[in-house]
Amino acid sequence: MTYFADFSQCTYHSGPFHAASWQCPLLAVGWLEHPHEFPIGGQLAENVRDRLAFLRFAFSQAYRSHLFRGWHECSWCRAHGVKAMLGDSHINVLVPDTNRVFIAPGRIDHYVENHGYLLPKEFLRALMQCPDPRDAKYENMLARANRGVSSPLADASGGGRFA
Repeated sequence: MTYFADFSQCTYHSGPFHAASWQCPLLAVGWLEHPHEFPIGGQLAENVRDRLAFLRFAFSQAYRSHLFRGWHECSWCRAHGVKAMLGDSHINVLVPDTNRVFIAPGRIDHYVENHGYLLPKEFLRALMQCPDPRDAKYENMLARANRGVSSPLADASGGGRFA
C-alpha cells in the first residue's frame, strides 16, 4: 500500500482514486505505512466496525471495476515481527462529505483495532452518514460534494455502478 498523511490529496491511482479527477478535494484517511507516525488512542466501536464492513462490501458490489487484486501485508505488523495479510484491502472506500470526499483503504479497521489508529472525527461523521454505494443517493452525495459534477466513479469508462 502507499502512505498518505491524513487529509492530504490522494493520488493513489488514476481515475476516481486520484485527486486530479475530482472537482473537490479527494482526501486520504488511514493510508498508514511504517515508519510514518499517526494519531493513536482509537478504539473501534461496534457500530463503526459494522459500518466500515458494510461500506466495504457494498462498494465492492457497486463498483467492481474499481477494485484492485491481491492482499496487503501490514507494514506496522511486519515491523513488530507479525505477518498480517489483510484481505479486502484492495477495496478502497469513498466517503462523501459536504464539500470533499474521503478515500480510505478497505481495511482501515485493522489499523484502529491492531495499532490504535485514531480515526479523524470528520471522517467518522461522514462515514456514519454515508449512504449505500449501491443506491442513487450515494452518487448524488458524491456529485454534491464534487461541486455539482458527476463523480469520476460514474464517469469512468466501464466504472459505473454494477459494472
